[in-house]
Amino acid sequence: MDITLWTATLQESFEYSFKLFMAFLPKSLGALMLLGLGILLGKIVEAGTSRLLNMIGVDRLLSGTGILSLLKKIGSKRTISQIVGLLGFWLVFLLFLISATEALSLAILSETLTALVHYLPRIGMATLILVLGLLATNFVRDLISVACDSSGIRQGTIIAQTVYVSATLLVLVTAINEL
Repeated sequence: MDITLWTATLQESFEYSFKLFMAFLPKSLGALMLLGLGILLGKIVEAGTSRLLNMIGVDRLLSGTGILSLLKKIGSKRTISQIVGLLGFWLVFLLFLISATEALSLAILSETLTALVHYLPRIGMATLILVLGLLATNFVRDLISVACDSSGIRQGTIIAQTVYVSATLLVLVTAINEL
């Protein structure tokens, strides 16, 4: 009698697990299809954005600003247009990842990813403030240094460096405030 009870309980457990698996299978296949579609569309957006920006000549226009030298200093082998294309890929993929988590009824993960998407504009704005601010501080430092040299002021580099450090701190605080 004990073995028949165990067998019946085990059989019910397997049947229940199989029903749960069969109910979850279409959702997981749909989520996998969404992720595959997200990767495919993301790659299309990445290639299209990179080519469009390359055709416009964004890399050539930004070569004089020092951004490319900054990218080389940090070890990046990508151009500006490739980086913007890569950002487009991740944005599209993230949107499809949110849809996949919603299809799997993973509410907490979906809410977290959605909050991240809503935070991305602040990160972009802080990055823009940081890049443009640092470019402006470099320009002002060089301008002050040249003006002091042409005026015959001996401490021109000290003055220029002091203004540079102060302006850089202001840019950093502004970027952090944006975040």
